[in-house]
This record gives sequence, structure tokens and C-alpha cells, in this order.
Amino acid sequence: MTLLLSPFPQGCALMHTPSAKKATRLVAGSTAALAAATAAQAQFTGDFANGSPSNVTSSGSTSTSYGNWTFATAESAISWNITTSETAVSLSATSLFASPDTTLVYSEFTLSSPITGTADFDFSFGEFGSARADAGYTIDGGSSWTPFAATSGSLSVAITASQGFGFRVGDNYASANFDSASLTINNFSATAVPEPGSAGLLAGIGALGYVGLVATRRRRLRPSAKTTADS
Repeated sequence: MTLLLSPFPQGCALMHTPSAKKATRLVAGSTAALAAATAAQAQFTGDFANGSPSNVTSSGSTSTSYGNWTFATAESAISWNITTSETAVSLSATSLFASPDTTLVYSEFTLSSPITGTADFDFSFGEFGSARADAGYTIDGGSSWTPFAATSGSLSVAITASQGFGFRVGDNYASANFDSASLTINNFSATAVPEPGSAGLLAGIGALGYVGLVATRRRRLRPSAKTTADS
């Protein structure tokens, strides 16, 4: 009896077999889904769109939608401005108290965060006249506000889906002249971080696809043995 080995080249058809193609699509699909889940949204677009470009100046309390955001102030003794574009948002607040007063009046620009992840942005905070002003951001729907530690800079903050996120600027009437404060946010982007369960599921699908691909390859590349009778 003589042992003969079949030719090896049959493994070259590996990637054209139905099972291999299916495994390849599974791996590619899970990879694409994970990439989409973590894609950054640049500027004030997509889920963070702030509507059509605008430049509005008024006074008194208001709550107005700008795309997915809301500009609001609960103050009556305030003059305000909001300027929006795809690349930046500017807010201003001017106290209208009739005499010097230490009460800060705020204008706010917030939205319910559509993602869990990080928000990155540059800020520039200015005060004019003899204003005593304040500016900052919130990540918990306004329950607390974190003041900016400088008049300009760059920040990266953690945001949570369905939690209020946004910015505000405030001013008080500290002299006989009307004072004002302004805040500009630009170079904004937001990046989602998949929830642990979703990331694990995608990773598991990809791993299963890869295991299937390797198993298929091994089966296709394994030499087959056959015996023939000696003549």
C-alpha cells in the first residue's frame, strides 16, 4: 500500500468559498459598526446642529430653539445676543439693572446630549466695561456649572446621553455704565464611546467571524490522504 497526498493548491480557493465569504462579511460588518459608533461629529452639525446661521439681539426672558440646542435666559433685566453658525456659537449678556447690583444674569445654550462620550471645544470669554462676569459649561443639565479657569483655552469634557450639556455666560451691573460679557465656542466636536454592552457584542460578533474564518481556512488547507493498491 502506498500513501499519496493530494495537491495543496486546493486551499487557494479559500476566500471564494461561501463559508469564508460569510465569515469575512461578519468581521467587516462588526468592524464597520464599531467605527461608526465611535465616529466624531465635527462642528455644530448632525446631532449637534444649531440650525440656520443667525444673529439675534433682544432683552428679557426667552427660551428659543436653535436646531437641537436651546438658547434661554430666565432673567428680565438682561439684554442678550446669540450668533450661531456651523462653526461657532457666540453668546452675550448685559445686565439691565437700574443701579449697581451684584446679581449675575445669565444666557445659556444647552441641549440634551444625544451621545455618551466626549465633547471637545475651544472657548473665548470676554468682559467689557467694568463687568464682573462669569462663563462656564454644564454636563448635568444645569444642576451645576463649571466655570472656565481662563479667558480662553481648549477643553475636553465627558458627556452622557440624555443629560443636559451646554454653555453659559453671565454679567452683573457693577458700575454706572452698562456692562456686558460674551462667550464664543468654536472648533467643537463630539465623539461617542460605545456602551460596554454594545462594544462587547460587536467585539464578540467580530471574534466569532474571525474564528469561523480561521476554521474554514484550516479545513480547506488540510491535506487529504488516500490509499491506492500497489500494482
